[in-house]
Amino acid sequence: MNVTKNEIDALNYSITIAVEKSDYDEKVSKVLKDYKNKASIDGFRPGKVPFGLIKKKYLTPVLVEEMNKLISESISKYLQETDDKILGEPLPYNEEQKPINWGEQDTYEFVYRIAVAPSIEVKLSKKDKFTNYELKVEDKDIEAQLKNYQQTSGKYLESEKVVDSNMITGDIAQSDDKGNVIEDGISADATSMLMTSFKDEEQKKLFLGKKVNDTITFNPKKSFDNEYEIAGLLKAKKEELKPEDIDCNYNFTISAIKEWVTAENDQELWDKIFGKDTVKSEKEFKTKIAEAIKESFIPQSNYKFGLDAKEKLIEKINFDLPETFLKEWLRATNTQEKLTDEKLEADFPLFMKDLRWQLIKEQVASNNDIKINDDDLLDAAKAQINAQFQQYYGAMQIPEEQLEQYAKEIVEKPEERRNLYETKLEEKSLEAIKSAVKLDTKEVTAEEFNELFK
Repeated sequence: MNVTKNEIDALNYSITIAVEKSDYDEKVSKVLKDYKNKASIDGFRPGKVPFGLIKKKYLTPVLVEEMNKLISESISKYLQETDDKILGEPLPYNEEQKPINWGEQDTYEFVYRIAVAPSIEVKLSKKDKFTNYELKVEDKDIEAQLKNYQQTSGKYLESEKVVDSNMITGDIAQSDDKGNVIEDGISADATSMLMTSFKDEEQKKLFLGKKVNDTITFNPKKSFDNEYEIAGLLKAKKEELKPEDIDCNYNFTISAIKEWVTAENDQELWDKIFGKDTVKSEKEFKTKIAEAIKESFIPQSNYKFGLDAKEKLIEKINFDLPETFLKEWLRATNTQEKLTDEKLEADFPLFMKDLRWQLIKEQVASNNDIKINDDDLLDAAKAQINAQFQQYYGAMQIPEEQLEQYAKEIVEKPEERRNLYETKLEEKSLEAIKSAVKLDTKEVTAEEFNELFK
């Protein structure tokens, strides 16, 4: 196979792939011979069909299939070997494509269009001024976080009677209208429910004031909004439950009543949040809380810096892009749902803006010799997991061993790996931009910062 490059303009060129008979003949012949051995055609015994008839019937589809494989391999190899920064993917160049007479010629030529990114210059200096936001931590922020730490670090204590805020544990069993347990009905031992989850006050009242060993007959369907919650209560899969299994009576025999008690603001709490003996007084604790709040604000600040940098640098750095080709490529690749001209025109400016920013970031990375390695991807995965863990469990830290294991599992997934790569590339590129420009640090409250996005 021979690949020839032909310039169209500064941002577009074509490649002509010439496939010779020696490239495909042996492969096509092998497939046709396999067909001959297996083909079943009226008037001939299996394996006895004349090769000429097989060739006449199957040559064109076999030739097309093998040619597609060769073209795909050739394009892939070309893209791997070229130094050009390709935009999108090669598209058939119909205007230059010669007619093909399948099976009637020895050499086949296929022409594809390719678009490339322009060479761009990203020059940054202290003359470029960017705002960098720092959080002004207010007393109310500290108090809110303190209450959150106390709430998430609390514990359950035994209670004598059921009240609104309890969690109750017990055995549940399906029952009839008279409260008799149904033999072979649904049941579960040592299951729990929160009194705060009840949607129906009348059903909740059935439990209030009750003690350990008391049995209450109630209806889960009336009691709770979510059928998954009911399935969890019954220790069953939602898909396995019939409507009549949910909307019926159950007996619940209480084995434990527990009240969630928030943690005291004392040494035990301070050690749990910041490590043993790191904090020795309430004043030090609040200082550490303020530091933690400031630290947790950094990703939001970086996000805002990224948005501002994107706007400023796109405005500052002008370069042409192959818009006509990119529109054709978007139409060709959006096959799952028809991309109308109206939608394309509406979405295209945002696509172009994101593409310009991507090219600028990549140039910043190149200028600063930024490389993304496996350790970077692992760090990005850990940060992602930690953020999710903090969201659901507050100050609690995920054990390092588990964190490492989860992170490795994420990095091994191709789609996740690509996303982590882009996250880390943006992070490092923004760090390089920050180092190169003049930063005007502005202290803002959380409310003031949120206003910037309105």
